[in-house]
Amino acid sequence: MKLVPQIVFVLKRSVQKRSEFLRLSTWGLIILTIYSYPYLATWVTVGFVNLPPKFSPDLYLYLNLSDLKFLAKGLTISPWYGIPVPAVDIDYNRFGLAFQAFRILRYIVGGDLSILVLIWNLLWFTLIWLSGIWFFRAICSEPYWPKLAIGLSLLLLVDLTSLRKAFWAWGQLPSFRGFEDLRLPYIREFFPRVAIPLLLSYSAMQIYGLRGQKWFPWIIMAFIQVLALATFPYLALLMGAITLVIVLVLCFSRKVLLDWRPLVIFGLLCAVSDGVYLLLKGASVLGMDQKSILIFNPIHLSHLIGGTFISILILAVAIFLSKNKSHPEVKLVLFAVGFASSLLLLADVLLSPLLLVSTHIGYFAHTALALLTAYLIFQIYPILSRRFHSLIWIPYSILVALLLHGSVVAYFTFHRAVSFNKEQAELALLINSLRLRESDLIIAPSRNVDDTAAWVPLLTKAKVLFTRNAEFVLPPKEKEKIQRCRLALYLFMSGRDVAWVESTPVTPEGKAQQKFLSLVGEEILLDGPDRERSLYSIKEKLTPFLLKIINHDPEIREFFRRYERILIIDHVHNHLFQPPRISAYLEVVEEKEENSYLLRWCKPL
Repeated sequence: MKLVPQIVFVLKRSVQKRSEFLRLSTWGLIILTIYSYPYLATWVTVGFVNLPPKFSPDLYLYLNLSDLKFLAKGLTISPWYGIPVPAVDIDYNRFGLAFQAFRILRYIVGGDLSILVLIWNLLWFTLIWLSGIWFFRAICSEPYWPKLAIGLSLLLLVDLTSLRKAFWAWGQLPSFRGFEDLRLPYIREFFPRVAIPLLLSYSAMQIYGLRGQKWFPWIIMAFIQVLALATFPYLALLMGAITLVIVLVLCFSRKVLLDWRPLVIFGLLCAVSDGVYLLLKGASVLGMDQKSILIFNPIHLSHLIGGTFISILILAVAIFLSKNKSHPEVKLVLFAVGFASSLLLLADVLLSPLLLVSTHIGYFAHTALALLTAYLIFQIYPILSRRFHSLIWIPYSILVALLLHGSVVAYFTFHRAVSFNKEQAELALLINSLRLRESDLIIAPSRNVDDTAAWVPLLTKAKVLFTRNAEFVLPPKEKEKIQRCRLALYLFMSGRDVAWVESTPVTPEGKAQQKFLSLVGEEILLDGPDRERSLYSIKEKLTPFLLKIINHDPEIREFFRRYERILIIDHVHNHLFQPPRISAYLEVVEEKEENSYLLRWCKPL
């Protein structure tokens, strides 16, 4: 008879686990629907085209990088300019595991690029969801479903780095104006999204490793760390910092006894695997030497120490000093995540801003805040619920509030981008109908990294005159010359001249114009203390190219003669490219209007 209660207990646990799984799965599907809404709503409103709608920066850059064609002798071709480039010189290719994964998915799924991006999104949201469940189970003493759902919803539905803006937006009701500036945390298609499952898995394994599981967690962590390096090297840096903080705390703690052998093996595995990877892929960092990497510039502290930095640090210290003595390994790992993240947010004080460490570690600020906040909620709620039994409804109220916030933000994500996506969809249909060839050149608007010229190679083999994205796929030794010359040509065709360049103000009001004239690495310098000197250098380097073009240099004529046909795409009512400038190098053969666009077919003089 003693067996009956045991069977009943096992069956009860089985039913509870199944019920929890169904609830979490349902909640996960709701969040997937929220993230999918902007895409589906855009297709319903605008119509379906083979150009993915854009809701975050750099989408078309990443899609082009995922579609690079690799040739013999280690070369690839710039999709925008058609210039051969050594693959090893492309920084994104050195750490391009995410792009390779997208390429493999495209090979498996095939079909339309827009559908492929949606499948890619759903795949990574699912991986974040599963790794999030794994992590929150590791930190919860009682992992029942409302707790897990709150943690996952904080992670996926509210950008905690913009929490002040979120409260302000809700405070403006019934006006929804404030929601226009809010974003879902992982709406960007590649980074940091693809890195988040790795960070969550690494942190969970760190907890299991500290709990006394000797070898397995540390070996898995070493493997995850290599994947992070190959995917997004800033994540590997963060992982190393997290483990270093843990090691330092343990070294100064007399109460904790740890078998150091797995940790030493872990360190050796990481050092060997990372060293081999960097040797195979090329270990240089943006062509910089050691002296230019290591700097000391405390003036950056003024803009690096902000609300996000302070919030992460306060939460991390609060968790570390909390009196909860159960599962000290959880507190230690969470403290390390917060403390390492906050320190690396200040990296530009000691490392060259050209490395963009502070900027890219900032991609993980929301994740750190979500993990720390969720843990504090998990610890505080049981204490309150034991004293006040009527508070049982609070977890469900939090879930409803988070769901409502995420839904409203998803709607305004769609609404904010609908006019841009409609314009680009019309132009994509037009370009698809033109049957452009590889020998054609397109001169199209390129005001930012996602403007028309950025996505043209996704739909046609024709090349473009200029796009900022092309700088990432150019030979390092010729990058500056090629990109500045093409930028000067673009400015010339747009009616700009040397006087316009020289008039660029150094004040913050001229920031947009400053950044348009600069190369990618120079943008960072324009935000630093040497802004005036950096802007002067940019003008000085660009001016000779503009003068060559204005003086009708034969080399510029030869450039245009490489192409059989040249298509200039402009707006009917708002001309960007000026006819007198066009006629200096090109003869307009045909001019016609298509919807809101003016198409000029030209041939070189």
